[in-house]
Amino acid sequence: MRSAANILLSLIIIVFTAFFSTCVTNESGSTRSRVKITDSWKFINQDVPGAQELNFDDSEWRTLNLPHDWAIEGPFSKEVYFQGGFLPYPGVGWYRKTLDIDAQNKTVLLEFDGVMMNAKVWVNGKLAGEWAFGYTSFAFDISDLVRPNKKNIVAVRVENIDYSSRWYPGSGIYRNVWLTIMDPVHVAHWGTFVTTPEVAGEQASVHIKTVVENSGAATSEVVLESSVYDDRDNRITSVKHAGKIKADNRFEFSQELKIANPQIWDIDHPHMYLVRSRIIKNGQVVDEYDTPFGIRTFRFDANKGFFLNGRSLKLKGVNMHHDLGPLGSAVSYRATERQLEILQEIGVNAIRTAHNPPSPEQLELCDKMGILVMDESFDEW
Repeated sequence: MRSAANILLSLIIIVFTAFFSTCVTNESGSTRSRVKITDSWKFINQDVPGAQELNFDDSEWRTLNLPHDWAIEGPFSKEVYFQGGFLPYPGVGWYRKTLDIDAQNKTVLLEFDGVMMNAKVWVNGKLAGEWAFGYTSFAFDISDLVRPNKKNIVAVRVENIDYSSRWYPGSGIYRNVWLTIMDPVHVAHWGTFVTTPEVAGEQASVHIKTVVENSGAATSEVVLESSVYDDRDNRITSVKHAGKIKADNRFEFSQELKIANPQIWDIDHPHMYLVRSRIIKNGQVVDEYDTPFGIRTFRFDANKGFFLNGRSLKLKGVNMHHDLGPLGSAVSYRATERQLEILQEIGVNAIRTAHNPPSPEQLELCDKMGILVMDESFDEW
């Protein structure tokens, strides 16, 4: 299993696995909702004092949908295009979004898959947080900033500096944005880690670490149920453990399952499984969280090289930058898929993400298509 948390916390990790609407509601008693909020943002490509304020007038700003790369937009002169080999990406841009958020007694998370770069995020005029690096995903808990039954304003200031990369970085909120609404007791952000430490012909062990967070004001007694599903959504096996989590605290569960006659993930057979984590409180499911993973083995031999599932495999790899050529850096699932299809046609079976963590979409596609990945963290900050 690969997640943005693994990417952020690692320098260089080699991971081999197959792997809004303007109104967001979450009624009391329901499980989490995670909604993409990429439509109808206001944007201006200049620095505007006070643009984070709740009652700021953005009526003259342009309306657009995310993901967005302002550096790919024209018009530009020929001299600007080729100056230093880059499109003119440096500068400051502001984004604003109006949301109705119905989340009484809930935990609300605002997630960004990537902002290029030096992002500052305000909610209703109050600073939610900052994130400097342009390639890693991040999230802020905005539960205390949300105004129930009123309009909520998200404002994002982006400042991309010159010479921030040796390659074309793009600019702006160039990956997807999400709003997640959860019960106060929930699986933490990027809170699961799934491994397959033992894989034999007739059986595989699946080890699951799950961090459960309690944002509430009282201790909660919960049951964590972890179930494994195949690619046809059939439940194969499950396990339950009980735990007690103090208020404003978290607890890590450690569970292990056995899968009989597992389907092995390989470059020619990229079979994926799913761990579905359910948190049960007072007999009701209050949170549900899915984690995809593949079952495989790999090892490195100093004399014989790399082995996948017990056989020697030559890595036929390329470096793949995050941008989409003339489409710019704004992430597109189909465009990324097309790039990978072309690479597979010429025999590629491995990708080094040059030179930064890739989009979640790229990792998902590599899982599904049978491509090995070396997630590079950075070679410039």
